[in-house]
Amino acid sequence: MTSYAITILEPAKDIIDALPEKDRRVIVDAIRIIQAMPRREGTRLTDELTGYRRLKKGRHRIFYEIDETRHLVRILFIGLRKAGDRHDAYREFQRHFGGRP
Repeated sequence: MTSYAITILEPAKDIIDALPEKDRRVIVDAIRIIQAMPRREGTRLTDELTGYRRLKKGRHRIFYEIDETRHLVRILFIGLRKAGDRHDAYREFQRHFGGRP
């Protein structure tokens, strides 16, 4: 099985760069897992976020999409899960990427 190419969009890059080293290593390792097996490791999102996927790593959520025709995974956003908080990862992701283009 060939791994997918990875593109990390600016919002996700900025978040990775701002993370403490320990958290950054966890996220980078998770992205490598997504690269190797994007469908197996991630969970499909529903409703307004249909077409996107996410992987949980502790309190972090990595949001991405798969482009099968290009054999490419786009890492779109990374956030902290804070249920009920207005800066919760899901709310922030939906604010940036909600609804399919």
